[in-house]
Amino acid sequence: MDENSVAEIDPPFGPSELASARDALSIMKAWRWVHYNPDGEPSASSMDLATAVNRLAFDGHAAPNAAILTLFATDQVEVRGDFVWRKLQNGQMFSLNGAQTSIPANRWIRLRESLIQRETTRGTSNWTAAKLELPKLGYSDQPIADWEPKYNRMSYASRMGEDEWTTPNYHEELFDAKCLAIFPLALPGPDGEIVGIADEANEAEALDDVNDVKRGRKPKYDWPAATLAIFGMIYRGDLKPELQADIERALIDHLTLGDSAPSESTARPYAKLIWDEYSKA
Repeated sequence: MDENSVAEIDPPFGPSELASARDALSIMKAWRWVHYNPDGEPSASSMDLATAVNRLAFDGHAAPNAAILTLFATDQVEVRGDFVWRKLQNGQMFSLNGAQTSIPANRWIRLRESLIQRETTRGTSNWTAAKLELPKLGYSDQPIADWEPKYNRMSYASRMGEDEWTTPNYHEELFDAKCLAIFPLALPGPDGEIVGIADEANEAEALDDVNDVKRGRKPKYDWPAATLAIFGMIYRGDLKPELQADIERALIDHLTLGDSAPSESTARPYAKLIWDEYSKA
């Protein structure tokens, strides 16, 4: 979405909002998105929303929460999450759930609009209107807008019309997303090169990783031992995975030491091996 189309959003983004978002994106481009495992194979790591916001603040950005919302709403950064969407319109019910699905820009535009609506009622006698009843959808006391980057979640709710719910002018809508994560801004290409918006610093760091592997550096994580440990947890009943993602998280937890932890994409092949064997039972 370019800045000309951004101007069509009501209310439009101001120059200061767009400048703040550009500054945030410039900072994010310098982050390292592609990593190499001990075998020299590249993988890209997503970043949860809370980490991204905190890193932006750490790197000197003055308003990371607002800037990153602008990036999402202007479709400059892809964000994925688990979401629930419910809507009643024209007397019909609609619903959709998503698991680590890309959330399009129009949902973030709606969130921004709802946040503005919420703020217009703050401190007035209509402040209670900042929460809604959605009786036909089966939800009560829903906030008009909830933007909580530190918890990797957002939501908005709306209701229009006071007539019979089957009439065309009545609608209810709820969108709730959690486990929000930013899709990598750079990816490994078919020949192992970094493609996307990674800068030269990323490429240099990645090359250092590969050179360390070629020099015979000891692998950072003991994956065979971790795989056996997770098999043991499943055998003892300490872990009862319902999804492959449960095993990925268990592997990451097992190998996390302080601030050092393997990425989801690195853990995924080992988790798949365990999940495929576990699923045969």
